[in-house]
Formats: sequence, structure tokens, C-alpha cells
Amino acid sequence: MKNKSKNKNNNKDRIRRKVRGADKKEERRTRLQRRGDEISESREKKSVGRKKKEEEEEEEEEEEEEEREE
Repeated sequence: MKNKSKNKNNNKDRIRRKVRGADKKEERRTRLQRRGDEISESREKKSVGRKKKEEEEEEEEEEEEEEREE
């Protein structure tokens, strides 16, 4: 009987370890996903900033050209 209860406990521990490992893997995946989202957001912000700067420069150049023509 003693051996049977040992086996039960070992099986429970094994199952717990599997579940814990799966949880850790899931946490890691979500953490990496979040980090990836943050990186893409920052890249997006940078690209938006660059586009605005380029548009402003183009507008300034156009205004200067119009002034020169007059």
C-alpha cells in the first residue's frame, strides 16, 4: 500500500511540473509578444515623426520657391 501512495504522489508532482512548465512557457510567450508590440509601437512613432519632419521640410521648400518666384 505504501508504494501505491508514493506512485500517486509522484504522478501528482509530475502533472504539477508539466502544468507549471506550460505556464512558464505561456508567460514567456506573452512577455515576448508584449515586448514586440512595444517595439513596433516605438518604430511606428519614429516613422510618423520622420514623415512629419519630411512634410514640414517640403512645405518650407515650396514656400521658399514661391517667394523666389514673386
